[in-house]
Amino acid sequence: MRTCGLLAKRYGRHKGASLEIALSDHDGQTFKISVNEVKTHDPALISSVVDIDLLTFSEPTWSRYTAGLLLRHGRTFLLQANDVIIGTSQLLRAWSNPDEAVLFSMSIRPGWRGRGLGTFFLEEITKVLVETQVTTLMLEVDPENHAAIELYENKFGFERQGICRQEYGEGQDRLHLRKVLRPKAETIKTTLEPIPSTPSAHCEPGPALHCLTDNEEVCIAP
Repeated sequence: MRTCGLLAKRYGRHKGASLEIALSDHDGQTFKISVNEVKTHDPALISSVVDIDLLTFSEPTWSRYTAGLLLRHGRTFLLQANDVIIGTSQLLRAWSNPDEAVLFSMSIRPGWRGRGLGTFFLEEITKVLVETQVTTLMLEVDPENHAAIELYENKFGFERQGICRQEYGEGQDRLHLRKVLRPKAETIKTTLEPIPSTPSAHCEPGPALHCLTDNEEVCIAP
């Protein structure tokens, strides 16, 4: 498959978890690129995740065992060209903050890189996370990878949270970045609507929410 000199052109509408774009080379060949979340576990995907990772990073991220676990119990997104997998991304949920997702890994096959597909991939993943009530997205990056940091901050609005020194060994520092996808108050409002009754005049608004007993009045802070 030839991928040299590809030009990207978006078309179509966002349909749930995927958006198609066309990539055409000088021969006029067109590829339909889409982002799709893995909904049903398929052990055959383990090889794709491991293979693309080995083509991307200097050290392997996955064993077949860990890749299989993340496919079954985490969230995995596939970047596909005419239904062929050309990229994968895996996300975790933060135990300390269940409303936060952690972007654990993102890989794209050689030959498809440098054409804006990484940006497209992350944009589509972010849209799906927002739709599923995730409030923040966390990732880590090498602090010397200035191009990636600039992209995350200027294109996607990530903010620096701090640096973990020697996170993965001598000289292996990691910069942590976080992006607010939607305010937590917006999520709370969504889950509480419709409000069952009008707030009582004598209620004092407070920051904490709790389950009402049969004798309590509903009090919603403005």
